[in-house]
Amino acid sequence: MRINTIALMSGLGTLTAIAATVLLVIFVLPESKKNKFGKIGLILHNIFNFKFLIIEKILQVLYILSTCICVFVGLFSLLGFEGYLGHYMTWSGGTGLLLLLVGPITVRLFYELMMMGLLLVKNVIQINNKIKGEDSSPFATSAQQFLSTDGNTNSNSNSNDNSNSNSNNYNYYNYNGQ
Repeated sequence: MRINTIALMSGLGTLTAIAATVLLVIFVLPESKKNKFGKIGLILHNIFNFKFLIIEKILQVLYILSTCICVFVGLFSLLGFEGYLGHYMTWSGGTGLLLLLVGPITVRLFYELMMMGLLLVKNVIQINNKIKGEDSSPFATSAQQFLSTDGNTNSNSNSNDNSNSNSNNYNYYNYNGQ
C-alpha cells in the first residue's frame, strides 16, 4: 500500500505559517511591543516593519559570489578539454578566457543597475522624511539599527535629547503622498 503525505504536510505547513503570521502581527509588529522581547524581538520588529533594507546586503553578497564564480569557472575552463578521450579533443580555453574577462564586468554592470534602483528608493524615502521633518537618513546606519537594543540610530547616544525619538518610526509602506 502506497501512502502519500505530501498534501497533508503541505496543509500543516500552511496552517502553521498562518498561525505564525497572526502571532507576529499581534506580538512583534506594534511599536508598543518593540522592547518587550529583548534583542531578538527588536531584530524581528525591525525586519518585519522594514526599518532597513535587507536586500542591500543580499545584493552585495550575490555580487561577490557571482564575480568569484565568473573568475574561478573561467580559470578552470582554461584548463578544460571537451570531446572523446584521444579523438577530436577541443580546448575550452576560449570560453574560459571570455568568462574570465567579460564575466566580472557584466556582473558589475548588472548589480550596479540594481543598486541604482535601491539607492533611488532610499533617496526618495530620505526626501519624504525631510519634508515630514523627521530624521533624514532612515537607512544610513541599518546595521547599527539592526543590532541595537533600543532601536536608536543616533550616534550621539549620551545626550538625553528626545528630538530624534520618532526618527525610527518610518514605515516603508505608509507613504500617504503628502
